[in-house]
Amino acid sequence: MKKTIPSLLTALLLAGTLIFSACGGGDADGAAETTTTPADIPEETTEPTETRLTSLPETMDFGGAEISILCRENEANTSYINEIGVLEESGDVLNDAIYQRNRSVEKRLNVVVNPINMDGYWSNQTAFMDKVRESVTSGDGTYDIVVGYAAYIPALAVEGMLLNLTGAPHIELDNPWWNKDIIESSSVAGRSYFLAGDIGLSYMNSTFIIYYNKQIAESLGIDDIYDTVKDGAWTRERVSADCRAAADDMNGDGILNFNDDRMGYVTNHTNEFMSAFGIRLTKHEGGIPKWDFNMDKLSDIAAWTCAFYYETEGVAPLDKISVTHEHALRCFAEGRSLYYCSHLGRMLYLRDMTDDFGVLPLFKWDEAQEEYSTRTADSISLFCVPAACKNFEAVAAAMEALGEEGYYSVLPAYYDVSLLVKYVRDDESAEMLKLARKNVMFDFDITFGNMLGTLNLLNDLAKTKNANFASYHASKINGWEANLSKSVDTILALDA
Repeated sequence: MKKTIPSLLTALLLAGTLIFSACGGGDADGAAETTTTPADIPEETTEPTETRLTSLPETMDFGGAEISILCRENEANTSYINEIGVLEESGDVLNDAIYQRNRSVEKRLNVVVNPINMDGYWSNQTAFMDKVRESVTSGDGTYDIVVGYAAYIPALAVEGMLLNLTGAPHIELDNPWWNKDIIESSSVAGRSYFLAGDIGLSYMNSTFIIYYNKQIAESLGIDDIYDTVKDGAWTRERVSADCRAAADDMNGDGILNFNDDRMGYVTNHTNEFMSAFGIRLTKHEGGIPKWDFNMDKLSDIAAWTCAFYYETEGVAPLDKISVTHEHALRCFAEGRSLYYCSHLGRMLYLRDMTDDFGVLPLFKWDEAQEEYSTRTADSISLFCVPAACKNFEAVAAAMEALGEEGYYSVLPAYYDVSLLVKYVRDDESAEMLKLARKNVMFDFDITFGNMLGTLNLLNDLAKTKNANFASYHASKINGWEANLSKSVDTILALDA
């Protein structure tokens, strides 16, 4: 089935060139059709066409089956959009793309997509998970799909409340709308209870990047940032030097304060440094997650992190600024910080910022590090199926269709319109986003970290000014080992 694509950028995006929709993805085995690559597009074509990739049969009919989806509500204090539960059109391009995606899936499969929206933020996790537990234990099958907060929803898998989606009918994980790295890194012995990808946008929205203030950079004579990134020289040492140059006691009280003065770097977290510097805490051996601590590198990272936040002039101290994300956001939005590290989704809060800003990847440890790397926040959405699901084939087909339609309709609306038209202010930033998204690391520790005790490892060290990782590791490792063994053993004891 041929469709017209609105821009060459979108054509490149769908062909996989920009990586955004399918980190770790690949070509689908046995797919009905293949995508058209940019090289196949005639030079005289002004509106490139592409051929839809799909693994679903052309005609599927589930007789009007209702697919009830427990969705994370659109929380006012976060940068995460409501990924499925859009109940009506509003005129907003992205909102309406999600709404129309749901209607397209309904028509294609002859199902009814029924979003049930609920506050699924961290503070309401018990109530959110209890809804699923009640449905499973009663066997009423109230929810067919659950869209859950990644840092807490895995507890339901350990409790036996979720279905193993490995080998689910109609779900082809090699298709580019699925994020294989997230799915595989969250698995145990080949059992995957969670899906992520273009079925929802939180995994993209929650990717860590660095924003920078162009006016401040220009005033300081820092006019080579994009070139520095392209040359591979965007490192922690370069950022530290820029922060010192940017520091300015604007109110003249002799104290550099992120509430009143100009800073070099502001953020309310620091766990992203581990991924930025190429560190994972776990690895899979024979499908089983194991701890994999690089003690030398982690010791160096912990020591440097504390020095960065508490000894580098211009860097806001993490123990004070991390009370709320609004401190760092306000400082940058008011034009009082050169750099601001946060999620890609925070960009929507900067739309009315007076100063121009650009976006950059997370910096490297040093120039010897081959590539830039980043991670997603632990608050991304994971899609799962409760064990009481009564129509698994229809539900699985709906998940595949929602992912596919997300890839072809919602993703372009998000990227081409919401990001590049509304928010990004220069062409170079689009290139920087590509670099930032090229290597998005995910880890079993990110998904199961809340149960394992390592969810905020580097944050905890930095907030308490603990620069001694070896000592911290020695005091925690027995508990971490016990938690990991318990979680894995419990999952292995469940029916496959």
